[in-house]
Amino acid sequence: MVNSSEGDINIGCHVQGISEYNFFAESQSADIHHRLLKIDSPYLGLKTFAIKDKDKFFGREKWIANLGDRLKKDDAILLLGAASSGKSSLILAGLIPDLGYHNNSLINITFQPNDNPFKSIYKCLVFTYGEKSKIADICRDIREDTLIEITTLLKQDYECVLIFIDRFEELFTKTPKPERDKFVANLFQLSQQQDSSVKIVLTMRSDFLDRFSEYPQLAKLHDRYSCILTRMSDDELKLAIAEPAAKHGVTFEQGLIEQILDDFHQQNDSLPLLQYTLDVLWKSENLQNRILQIKTYQQLKEQIFGDFHEQAHQFINPSVGCYDFHLQEQEQEIQKLNLALTELKLREQSARVLNLLPLQPLEGLVLAIQTMGENLEKYPNQLLPCVLGSLKEATHTPTEANSLRGHEQEVNCLAFSPDGKFIASGSSDSTVCLWNIIGNPTAEFLLGHQQEVNCLAFSPDGKFIISGSIDGILCLWDLQGNLITQPWQGHEEGIIAVAFNSNGNSIISVGFDGTVCLWDLQGNAITQSWRGHKEGVISVAFSVNGNSIIGVGFDGTVCLWDLQGNAITQPWQKYEAKIICVAFSPDGKFIVSGSSDSTVQLWDIQGNLIGKPWRGHEGSVNSVAFSPDGKFIISGSCDRTIRLWDIDGNPMTQPWRGHEAQVNSLAFSPDGKFIISGGDKTVRLWELHQILQQRVMGRSQRQYENWVNDVAFSPDGHWIVSASNDTTVRLWDIHGNPIGEPWRGHEKEVNSVAFSPDGKLIVSASNDTTVRLWDIHGNPIGEPWRGHEKEVNSVAFSPDGKLIVSASNDTTVRLWDIHGNPIGEPWRGHEKEVNSVAFSPDGKFIVSGSNDTTVRLWDIHGNPIGEPWRRHEKEVNSVAFSPDGNWIVSASNDTTVRLWDIHGNPIGEPWRRHEKEVNSVAFSPDGNWIVSASNDTTVRLWDIHGNPITQPWRGHEYWVNSAAFSPDGQLIASASLDGTVRLWRCGWQEWLQVCCNRLNYHPIFENPESGSDVEIAYQTCQKYVWNPQCPQQLNNQGATKLKEKPDSPALEDFNQTVQLNFTYHWKHRLAWQSVPTDVIGC
Repeated sequence: MVNSSEGDINIGCHVQGISEYNFFAESQSADIHHRLLKIDSPYLGLKTFAIKDKDKFFGREKWIANLGDRLKKDDAILLLGAASSGKSSLILAGLIPDLGYHNNSLINITFQPNDNPFKSIYKCLVFTYGEKSKIADICRDIREDTLIEITTLLKQDYECVLIFIDRFEELFTKTPKPERDKFVANLFQLSQQQDSSVKIVLTMRSDFLDRFSEYPQLAKLHDRYSCILTRMSDDELKLAIAEPAAKHGVTFEQGLIEQILDDFHQQNDSLPLLQYTLDVLWKSENLQNRILQIKTYQQLKEQIFGDFHEQAHQFINPSVGCYDFHLQEQEQEIQKLNLALTELKLREQSARVLNLLPLQPLEGLVLAIQTMGENLEKYPNQLLPCVLGSLKEATHTPTEANSLRGHEQEVNCLAFSPDGKFIASGSSDSTVCLWNIIGNPTAEFLLGHQQEVNCLAFSPDGKFIISGSIDGILCLWDLQGNLITQPWQGHEEGIIAVAFNSNGNSIISVGFDGTVCLWDLQGNAITQSWRGHKEGVISVAFSVNGNSIIGVGFDGTVCLWDLQGNAITQPWQKYEAKIICVAFSPDGKFIVSGSSDSTVQLWDIQGNLIGKPWRGHEGSVNSVAFSPDGKFIISGSCDRTIRLWDIDGNPMTQPWRGHEAQVNSLAFSPDGKFIISGGDKTVRLWELHQILQQRVMGRSQRQYENWVNDVAFSPDGHWIVSASNDTTVRLWDIHGNPIGEPWRGHEKEVNSVAFSPDGKLIVSASNDTTVRLWDIHGNPIGEPWRGHEKEVNSVAFSPDGKLIVSASNDTTVRLWDIHGNPIGEPWRGHEKEVNSVAFSPDGKFIVSGSNDTTVRLWDIHGNPIGEPWRRHEKEVNSVAFSPDGNWIVSASNDTTVRLWDIHGNPIGEPWRRHEKEVNSVAFSPDGNWIVSASNDTTVRLWDIHGNPITQPWRGHEYWVNSAAFSPDGQLIASASLDGTVRLWRCGWQEWLQVCCNRLNYHPIFENPESGSDVEIAYQTCQKYVWNPQCPQQLNNQGATKLKEKPDSPALEDFNQTVQLNFTYHWKHRLAWQSVPTDVIGC
């Protein structure tokens, strides 16, 4: 907000310090008691200090003076501090009034970054100067010097301009990166002006300081201007407690302040709780004696600090049959405080999740689960948008499924067994290790090499492992870790690659010197060795069928050979940078490479580049691999990250973070479901399905020649129908596969589709002015329904399936029976085109939205009910009823969504977050959420109060025309002008399941410390996702069967146990594969 008084801020005068008083001296108390007694509370309770509360703000006088002095010599301050340490209050109620006292012409621009800091500034300026002012217009067109332009204009009327950006951490938790980058550049440029008439003050939680590493400009600001706000001392707290009461003519009983401070420290020094306690004490005391008493405080203490749920039980006990209304009020106050404090904690944790996910995804994932669990436990009926948002963001952030630890030095090479059940790793510690998929070593570390192990491979039948080391030694092992033969000397200068031939009866090895050797399983050379690269090789890859080798030489050339040493193609080279690693596609037609310039590139088999380099890594690319189906490519880099790409070089997810050092090796599992990576003494397992879950569900289905206008779910949730500009209707299964051919019958674009309540029929509306009815197989039923004179924009079935309503560009609404007969005359009332219609859940009313900017309610006979609802400023594109019929939501070209009651009264302010026209809105089946689709290419989810849930969902490349919930509320389908239909997972249950299942294998849940974040997260997954009761029963049942010797039924029970609850039983997952003679219940 902008704080001014007729242009100038001239705020009060200095407040006399409390240190001059001794409140407990009888003479001083008498002086205070002679002051005018003010009954209203001088304490803010749960409210935040603002500029108007300057006369109630005490205890930070030294800080106010210190910050004021700093701003005299510096033009900026970055005030860091812990959450709830009072940073904002210090600036708003302390520093700004002090600056206003010393400067008679000060303008203060205060805002929080939110999802777009430039919009936040714009709202401030509009509040003071009006929407059409020149200074407000500056924010509409964001340039490199927008902030400088704003301050330049403000200085024309004021001597000093103060820019206060509160909660600066929101720049990292709410603001998308493109807007953040622009704002950081603007802010840094403003700070470099060295204009003493412009002051910048930022407040930020200190635990977000690591995010400054992304922006050198912010790091410079920190180095020069930062200071850390410490906790208030007891002396400062005494000022904050006693002075507000003294100004109202009231004192504290001797010893009470010390009691309050002692309890305050036991409650984690929560300043909001202190203010609330003082406010409740004030309102509970008889102030006529002008003393706040210990007795009153003691009576309130248990209610404030005790077990809130137990207190509530004592206040209202049905078994007693009495009801104390005074205690009821106390209970409500306590519940309000409990909610406020819990909400504050959950908001802080949610912000911390968003801070952790980009840098420490595993820790962020655990905290997201824990925070959701706490919200569900304490307030299951009030899930906070910030908690839901952080959980949803965690589903988007790739996180390792397991971390396999045991090597003492970095891991150089990895391989999956052909059946995907085992992982082999080779390390610089000279050992080979064999692990099961859960992460347990299946044998002791394999000792046979004397130096670093660089390469290894499984035999095609999965019975053997061959490994090669830098000392030139080859070792052949069985799966129990036994050497099959004595190690043999393969190459003089170390071995860089090994592989079995397709039959598994011979071994190919490649040395650093470029020599290639063929061996039998006893280590005997089968043929004469041959040299590929004369100057040695740095990377080698074998084709899937094992018939060809590709090598990268030290000179940067790439060569392709058959096993006899014959060159298949001419050598080729990338001149811009050195190629470090290569891999074949499964069909052998393509080669992918990673280079020293941080890029990945795709080549054909002749060495011709395909497309442009893929950029994203920030360090040399050490390893690349194709997925078994050839659809994806994985790359690992010196920047410690892993990246997943589609075959066209588009990044599929955010970078995968977890390794603490460079990534040396990568491999896909044979079924493509898992990826393993090695580098920093660890092998990390990544579950591709869990990482791509959103992406798989949301993969574009480019089956249309033109854009998609509408989408709807069948009542059973098994099918999706869509309408397109190519004149067709299409049916899809829930996985996005088209069912049959497109339904053709309309002559122009199809604008709207809807399922009948029984799911047997589909109705469609078209620009050819007709409505059509179809069966579920796409057969048109009867002739087109003709009656509208212009394009038909929307259709809907009545809840009983007997009626259909339609809306048209001819400004009318029409009602039809199921046979296509129009019922009565067209309904006239709108002045322009009607874009959307919907039935109420009871079928008694119809709501419509029009280009005349209004929403109208009709009875079933077409009589308009009341006046048109006017609050939108532009065309209304979509309307929908809530499941209970009490609310209506509308979407408009004015970029807003609005909620109305059934009488047409707007509920609250318009919901503003979309940046362009909003085309579609729909309620979730439980009525708690609303989805909207916009021309800004995003889909947004809102709670019923208009709070956005999570960041906008991005994926469509062009305007989004329609969005709909599945009947169970777990999916959202969207349709776009980019010609695609997308599916998105929705709902906290779905998001929590995705997050918990990512930790199915992870040892982080093994013996978590009691009371830790990890334990709470584990318990949350157990309670809400994995359900431990059922697995325990199955495990016991399987143990009983096994004692009776029916092995197969027992194994079936154990298998179900593991499938239901991986984490609890992860140690035992492979134990039952060997069918032990006795089983201990898990």
